[in-house]
Amino acid sequence: MIRVAVVIPNWNGRKWLGPCLSSLRAQRYRAFETIVVDNGSTDGSVAFLAEAFPEVRVCAEPRNLGFAAGMNLGFNAGGPVDYLAALNNDTVAEPDWLEALVRALDADPGAGSAAALMVSLRDPQVIDTAGDGYGWTGLSFKLGAGLPVGQVPELPYQVFGASAGACLYRRRMLDEIGTFDETYFAYMEDVDLALRARLAGWSCVAVPAARVRHAGAASSGSGPSDFSVRLSTRNILVTILKNAPAPVLLPMVTGALLMQMAAIGASLLTGRPAWLALRRRAWAQGVLAAGRGLPAALAARRRNRPLRRLSTLGFLRMITRARAQRARFARGGA
Repeated sequence: MIRVAVVIPNWNGRKWLGPCLSSLRAQRYRAFETIVVDNGSTDGSVAFLAEAFPEVRVCAEPRNLGFAAGMNLGFNAGGPVDYLAALNNDTVAEPDWLEALVRALDADPGAGSAAALMVSLRDPQVIDTAGDGYGWTGLSFKLGAGLPVGQVPELPYQVFGASAGACLYRRRMLDEIGTFDETYFAYMEDVDLALRARLAGWSCVAVPAARVRHAGAASSGSGPSDFSVRLSTRNILVTILKNAPAPVLLPMVTGALLMQMAAIGASLLTGRPAWLALRRRAWAQGVLAAGRGLPAALAARRRNRPLRRLSTLGFLRMITRARAQRARFARGGA
């Protein structure tokens, strides 16, 4: 019986698909199917999949739908399974990856998602993310990023949310709160989903035994671009507008804008960081795009209101714990 659908988005990522899909063939847990959503690739990805991995179900789109819409397409194709896994194409999963995630969610009915331990593809002893956190100014962060893997506890632990680069979602949770917001296209869509889940009363568990090696930025490039700065800026603000409890909505939006404006001001004076100094226009475009998206964000806020179970105080505690957890990681424990 198939219990899990593993959904992999792909856009011109043929060179990554072989190692990624070979690692899924080697999974000890076998009650899953693999779905690759190809977003209009022009590098022969679809033909390669048909020849090298005939067991994989391919949803081939003629154009790039973006990460959010592509993943939703794959989730819908997954059918009535218990769990839906999200996995980037530039990853290599260890043989126990999926088994560990399924075991964690089977053991905790209140957990809506499980985060894998993502490590560097080049150096598996370095953490990419051991779970996601969320801050007062709307910025998400990767727990333990750049630290030695030895800093991660051996047993599962609670985190704010899971990176959609390698995680497992409970189908029942997604049926309740919805899947990725397709207006995001890319960036922050997993943070928005994590916030909606937490506000609805679902928790997230990080599973250190579920290890995945990750190259990072395989589709969008190795560093910030106009595209990523514009979308990230827009989506950070929209995520706050959609999800922050009313008493903290204005302070969070104000804090996010002030923090970003301070960084822009510093780049004007010093030219650093160089990537931001070159992309101030893209940042401004992102802010304007968030303003244009305000009516849709407020409409989504109203739709989500009946699902909310977390109080404003609970929301504040959640953010405070995430920041404290990041500090504890730096000291050697979650």
